[in-house]
This record gives sequence, C-alpha cells and structure tokens, in this order.
Amino acid sequence: MKTYILFLLAATLGGVPVWGQRSLLKRTDADSIARVRLLAQYEARFVIDTTKADKPLSETMLLEIGTGGISKFYSQAKAVRDSSISADLGSGGSPVQVLSIDLRKYPKSRMSETLFRGYPDAGKVTTLDEVGLSHLRCTEADEAPRWTLLPDTTTLLVYHCRRAVATFKGRTWRVWYTPDVPVDAGPWKLHGLPGMIVAAEDADGHYSFRLCGLERMRVPRALHYEGGSYEPVSRKAYRQVHERYAADPVGFITEGPGVRMTVTDPQGNKLPSRRLAYNPIER
Repeated sequence: MKTYILFLLAATLGGVPVWGQRSLLKRTDADSIARVRLLAQYEARFVIDTTKADKPLSETMLLEIGTGGISKFYSQAKAVRDSSISADLGSGGSPVQVLSIDLRKYPKSRMSETLFRGYPDAGKVTTLDEVGLSHLRCTEADEAPRWTLLPDTTTLLVYHCRRAVATFKGRTWRVWYTPDVPVDAGPWKLHGLPGMIVAAEDADGHYSFRLCGLERMRVPRALHYEGGSYEPVSRKAYRQVHERYAADPVGFITEGPGVRMTVTDPQGNKLPSRRLAYNPIER
C-alpha cells in the first residue's frame, strides 16, 4: 500500500511559521574552508532494511580532498537537491512551492550524512545530518582503523591495489588501497593506509564503496562547509536522535512547536506511524 505523507506546518498554507520554514527547508550558508585538490567518485551499495538484504540500494558519493588536510564526503543526490532548494528559497520561492516542486523533482538521498575530516581542527571529524526537522552536527576525534596489511594484490580501474582488513566502528572492513595515489583518504571514515582506498566492503555485505572516477582539479574550486547553524550534539545524542526517528517518525517530527503531520493511504484514511528500517553504517 502506497503511503502519502502531508506536512501541515500552519493552519493555512500561506501562514507557514518561520521556525517551520527554517527547519524543514533549511537554506544554509556555506563557508569556504579549503581548496579541492582531488575529486573522487564512489558508487555506494548499502542495505537499510536487513530483512531485504538481497535488495541493496545504491547511490553516488563524492569525496573532495582539499588543502590543509581537509576532506568532504557526501551524497551527490543530496548536494543537487540542497542546492536547488537553497537557490529557490533565495530567489523568493515560498516553502510551499519548494515542497510541491523541488522535493519531488530531485531524488532523496538515503545516505544523507556529510562528513568533514580535518575540520574544524586537525584530528577532528564532523558529521552533519538532517533528521526530521532537526539539523545535527557531531564533532569527534578522527580515529583511523587499525589495519592489518595483507599480501593480496589486484588491479582496479588502472590502479595496482593491495589488501587490508580492520574492525572499525562495529563492522569488519575489507578494503583495496592503491599506493599509486599516495593520499590518506577513502570513503566515509575509512583512511589511514599508505594510499587511497579504491574499494571497501563490510563483512556483512551491508555497505560497500567502489571508486569509479578520480579527477585532479585544474581549475580552483572551493570546499564548502554548511554546518555552522546546525545543532552540536555528542555521538551518543546523535545516535539517539536517529533511533527515536526510526522508531516513530511521525511522533518525532510533531514534537516541534507549530508542527502537525498526517499520514494517510490513497483513500484518505489516517494511518498510524510505522517504524522505519534502521541499519547505520556506524554501530
């Protein structure tokens, strides 16, 4: 049965409160924090619902490797969607118009986290995410996996690769890295090898990343940070917010002042909130 979700942020569509506008359709100001030196593209495959492990989702992820030891890992689909929303709100578009057009026109990212390594300081990693109407920022120590280097070799794309394995953040990761690209970088929080990570997969087969493109930037390009106005939270609080949202998304969203939400079937019958599948990459 197809479910339709309707956000009712005010008594009338023309009177959406400012709080609701900022939270549901957040136009964020971006700060330039580095210059991009390398741009890597990864194809991610992941399982959100472990009862349907044979039907993984896929998404294109981008890794910007910048100056000063700063990098940014994010969803291409999310970047396109957020850019369109920000542009439309900035040009005077109403939140109602953006809801009815932009959010349908662009696909929703299922890997919505944006990670910054080396920011705001060296040795730190910052994760940004939007959960319901909440915009969260979690800054913590940038830990590297304790890799075991293996003798296996292979060639992926045009790169000579070597094998490594580590247990990290609740998962066992097997990766291929290449000394041909001598940078300490990889998808998500995976790094700490003598070469760029070209492919990675966890032992459960729930998450994998494979490099499908790498470009050295000839034209200067800024690496942007959009989390200045996000709410700072601890890793524990960050996880708790995601767990609460997955357990009861309607109840989580309607905790905010001035927010009502109705879930109906195609015939207009009200439906109870249902639990969302939840299988985070970091356990």
